[in-house]
Amino acid sequence: MNRLEVLKKITKEINSSMGLTHILDMTLDNAIKILNAERGFIMLEGINGVLDIMTARNIDKCETQDITISMSIVQNVYKTGISVITHNAMEDKRFGSPSIQYFGLRSIIAVPLVETDKKIIGVIYVDNRLKNGVFNDEDLKFMNIYASEISMAINREKIEDEKNRLNKILERTVSSQIAEKIIKYGDEINFRGEKKEAAIMFTDIRDFTNLAENTPAEILVNILNKYFEVMTDIILKRSGCLMKFLGDGFMAAFGIPLVIENYREKSILAAFDMLDALNTLNESFKKDYDIELKIGIGIHCGTMTAGIIGSRIRHEYTVIGDIPNTASRLEGLTKEYKTSIIVSEKILSGTNLDHLFKLIGNVQIRGKKEKIKIFKQK
Repeated sequence: MNRLEVLKKITKEINSSMGLTHILDMTLDNAIKILNAERGFIMLEGINGVLDIMTARNIDKCETQDITISMSIVQNVYKTGISVITHNAMEDKRFGSPSIQYFGLRSIIAVPLVETDKKIIGVIYVDNRLKNGVFNDEDLKFMNIYASEISMAINREKIEDEKNRLNKILERTVSSQIAEKIIKYGDEINFRGEKKEAAIMFTDIRDFTNLAENTPAEILVNILNKYFEVMTDIILKRSGCLMKFLGDGFMAAFGIPLVIENYREKSILAAFDMLDALNTLNESFKKDYDIELKIGIGIHCGTMTAGIIGSRIRHEYTVIGDIPNTASRLEGLTKEYKTSIIVSEKILSGTNLDHLFKLIGNVQIRGKKEKIKIFKQK
C-alpha cells in the first residue's frame, strides 16, 4: 500500500473518531509508524499563544514523559509556518540551541498545523535521537499533507465542541424553539460580543432576607425550586432567554440571542403571567407552609452589549450596559411605589398594552443623569 492510500485510510479513521484526544493520539501513532520515528509530540496553541503539549507518544504507542525536544525548532515552525527537516540537528548550523546538543537530538521533522484561515494552531514534531538521516524530503512532503488533513479534523472537532458548549448554555436558558433557531442560524450570532436591541427583565422576591431567616432551610429550598421552575417556564413560553439566577431573583431577556418579533410585548405579557402564576403558587405555599411570596419586576429595553463573558473555567452568555442596569433599578423601585411591575416608556412604545399601566411620572433613576418616564401596572 503506497503512502497516498495509507493517508486516505488514516484520515478516514481520524474523521470517524470521537473526540480531540483520540484524533491527536491516532495522528501521532500513525506518523511515528510511517516515518519510523522514535517519538512524537503534538502541541496546540493555548492561552496567550503559548504552545501546550497535547499528546506525547513513543514508537510503542505509549505515552512518554520524555519531553526532551528542541523548543527553538518548534517555535520557529509555529511562528513562521514553515516546516523543518534536519538530518542531524546537532550539526545543523540553522539551529544553535544548547538543548539540541544537550539532548543529543538528531533526525527531526516539525510541521505546522494550520486552520482554513491560515492561522497556525500548533505543531507536529517527530524525531529519532538514535540515527542521523532517518527522514527524507518525501517524508516531509507526506507530513505536510498529513498535517493539512489533521488540521481540518481538529477544526471540525473544535466546531463540534463549540456546538456542544452552546447546547449546554442553551439547555436551560431558552425555549426549545429558540434553541433550534440558534443551532440552525448560529453563524449569524456573534457570541464573542455584539450590540443587540432587546428587553431586559429583573425580578426578585420581596423581603426575602426575613423569609430566609425565619424559614427552615429545607422548606426554603423547596419553595424556591418550585417558584423558579414555574417562572422559568413562563419566560421560555414567551420566547425569552433566562440569563442568570440572582439569589432569590433572576434576569431574563427578550430579543437575544436571536431577534424575536414583538419582544417588548412578550416581556410585558410574561410579567403578568408571572403574577398570575404566583397567585396559584401562593395558594399552595399558604396551605403547606403558611407563607406567601411577593415579587417585584422591572423591565426596560434598548441597545446593549451581549456575549459570552467569563474565564476559561466558568463563563456565561450575558448582557452588560445601561439597559440592564436601568431594568434592575426599575425592579428596585417597585418597593418604593408599592407595586409589582414597573416598566419604562420605551417598553410600552409600539405595544397595545399601555391600558394595563398607569403613569408614575418622570423619575430620577440612580446612575442616570436624565429622568425617565416610568409606569406601574394598574
